Amino acid sequence: MKHWMFSCKDVSQKISQSMDVQQPLRHHMAVRIHLMMCRYCARFYRQLVLLRKMSRHTEVDPIQTRGPKRLSREKKGQIKAALRSVT
Repeated sequence: MKHWMFSCKDVSQKISQSMDVQQPLRHHMAVRIHLMMCRYCARFYRQLVLLRKMSRHTEVDPIQTRGPKRLSREKKGQIKAALRSVT
């Protein structure tokens, strides 16, 4: 009998891929089942979703992106608080 469950490594790859490309239903269901059983992969999924949401709200000015940039203390605090809330 072929093993149908994905490993954590497989799941993390499938989750990342699913952000860009729709996965087949059988992969989607296998990932969902794995996420119900594995708190570490579920945490990874929540963090990836949070990072995606945060990146959508960031305005980027191509002229301003040259050179090293540092986050303000306020932004660092917001990111830390958001990551603490999903872990």
